[in-house]
Amino acid sequence: MKRVIEIKGTANGAIIKINEEANIETILTSLDEQLSNSNFYANSQFIGTTGRFLTYAEKARIDQLIFEKTGKCAASLEQYNEKKTPQYIEQEMREKILAEYQQILDEEFAPKIQELEEKLALEREKNSQNTANSMIHKGTLRSGTSITYNGHVVIIGDINAGAEVVAGGNIICIGKALGLVHAGSGGDEKAFVMSLHLAPTQIRIARYVSGPANKNYKGKGVPEIAKLIDEKIVLEEV
Repeated sequence: MKRVIEIKGTANGAIIKINEEANIETILTSLDEQLSNSNFYANSQFIGTTGRFLTYAEKARIDQLIFEKTGKCAASLEQYNEKKTPQYIEQEMREKILAEYQQILDEEFAPKIQELEEKLALEREKNSQNTANSMIHKGTLRSGTSITYNGHVVIIGDINAGAEVVAGGNIICIGKALGLVHAGSGGDEKAFVMSLHLAPTQIRIARYVSGPANKNYKGKGVPEIAKLIDEKIVLEEV
């Protein structure tokens, strides 16, 4: 009877050979047994698989088991090609992770993004603002980084504490806004800040400034918009 899995060592790391007909539960059970019965794999780096193709969810479960048994994640669980160098595998792994992360982000936030875009369209029409002058930044802004732009700014990612976004128009964050955000920096009091999770260290709209009364405030965890009402910055759920 053909084995469910075999672990083969190479000069670059370990490869998991998977029976084409095995289901994921059988694969996990067999891998658990092999990793539990030998300390040989404790220091091994798993660099790929051969045989049965794995879905993203299956790779995630296998990687979790490897981490539990060896204390480190697999370098890659993609189909292994012996002609690929370790450097090629590492680059391929990074590209796969980025692509899969983007897919998850798109699937999770697509409805919310659409809802925010519809809200933005209404705000644009209501305030008769010129929205042609806009920039989009994809990726998280880490502490110490900043973006300054004369028009509207859309951040697809988080604005971490210590990061700053200054816009002449509106600011929309498809993620968590935790740093400093300044909309309407040129004096536009109709500008607004909108985020899926709004808990910045400071919000500025035109010449008005606001911050959380409690420094430990974590936000409501729901999409909100900050705008000026009667010369005060007010947060509303969207």
